[in-house]
Amino acid sequence: MITYMQRMYFILIAYLLLGYYDSYAQPYLLKHLGVEDGLSNNYVTNITQDKQGYIWIATESGLSRFDGRNFTTYKDNDSGIISNALNALLYDEEENALWIGLKDGLSKLDCSTYQFTNNIADSIASNIVALAHSADNKGIWITNHYGGTIYYNKQTKQFSPFSHKNIKDLYDSSWCSFDNGHGSLYIGHAQGGLSIIDLKSKTCKNYRNDPHNPKSLPGNSVYCIYIDHSGNIWIGTNQGLALFNSQTEEFLTFKHEFGNPHSLIADHIYCIKEMNDGTLWIGADIGGISILDLHSITFMNPKSVKFTNISASNDESGLSSSNIRSLLQDSFGNIWIGNYSSGINFISHTKPVFHTLPRFRLICYLHSTRRGTDVNRRFYARAAGRRKNAGTARRGCITPLLQQKGPFSSAENGPFFPSLYFASSAYSGASAVAGAMAELVSLAHSSACSQNIRVMVDGCAAALVAMAMSR
Repeated sequence: MITYMQRMYFILIAYLLLGYYDSYAQPYLLKHLGVEDGLSNNYVTNITQDKQGYIWIATESGLSRFDGRNFTTYKDNDSGIISNALNALLYDEEENALWIGLKDGLSKLDCSTYQFTNNIADSIASNIVALAHSADNKGIWITNHYGGTIYYNKQTKQFSPFSHKNIKDLYDSSWCSFDNGHGSLYIGHAQGGLSIIDLKSKTCKNYRNDPHNPKSLPGNSVYCIYIDHSGNIWIGTNQGLALFNSQTEEFLTFKHEFGNPHSLIADHIYCIKEMNDGTLWIGADIGGISILDLHSITFMNPKSVKFTNISASNDESGLSSSNIRSLLQDSFGNIWIGNYSSGINFISHTKPVFHTLPRFRLICYLHSTRRGTDVNRRFYARAAGRRKNAGTARRGCITPLLQQKGPFSSAENGPFFPSLYFASSAYSGASAVAGAMAELVSLAHSSACSQNIRVMVDGCAAALVAMAMSR
């Protein structure tokens, strides 16, 4: 027959395991910034950082600068910028200048004087949808939505257009461009596939989707092109993510699979960014973010590749919007996510407990008839890691002072469900689990528990510590 103490420990361990896996499934803690915080508009199109550390945000209605506490906004009615409709940003550290792609032209902001220069190359620059440094950092690639791509030489101050007018078979409408550093310019088109221009010979080769060829480009609208640290070329399209092999000229495609939580979160891919830890972040429209660990995957079979996904939700472990347009990792390691409808999400570089888990939660179920027992008091005192004032006895129950949030029932009515959180400021990684489990084991062995219960607690504690160490 199971005694009360046995039942208590069974329930405790079950909640420990459930709390652990619940945290494991939600690996990031996100904060939100929007118009209510001073952002000029919630429709964010691009994010970048200057050498002073300021974060610059392009929106559909103005430019914003964030200094870590407050936003400064720049609009056509209160600054020198000529338009509020922004598409793209590019910071040039050499000039300490911010290039701004507008829906009706190109501007530049001097980040020392905060003076704008407008109507740059207005005869050939119209609706600027993307800006990128050249591979040698001697120039800037400026992508018109219509009218081709422009190269700006920073030394000669000259603009050179690349369009269907001077390059045969080049599609006119574009979303992005990318210089591979080996004499080729990749251009992602709107419904025109992918073009690769040989910059020396000024010739062009175009790739489009072939529904009869699974190794062709998955979608004909190419929104972003990115090369990772290993030289892999990633293509974001309207029909999935593709890995391009420039030798075989084949595309390996990754798509969302209904019912598979580890597949690509959605197929409209707008931005790709490799983070400092070697993970590839993929921002999708009507989906969220997929994360791919570049250290531990092979590309033999796309269906075997597992993505970690972050979707929109109403809590701190989810995005505020599923419409992702921009990704930035700043010089401090923080991650900034631009949403097209709900502002910005921010992930701090400071890792919470379990490396990336929001927080480790110990949930103890104690029946109301045992609220005032010595076991109850000792459990909180020990589980709190011997921190001072970990709990106070009040009206026959313990109120943990480490409590941040969670269900608390009345001291007089019903079962007592205290939730004790181990915050990242006090514990870190596997040491948090090891410390907590050591206290639990100590409590089990010092209480009036049977040998079977002690063995069970020892085994569960060892398993949890091993799981934490493996992260």
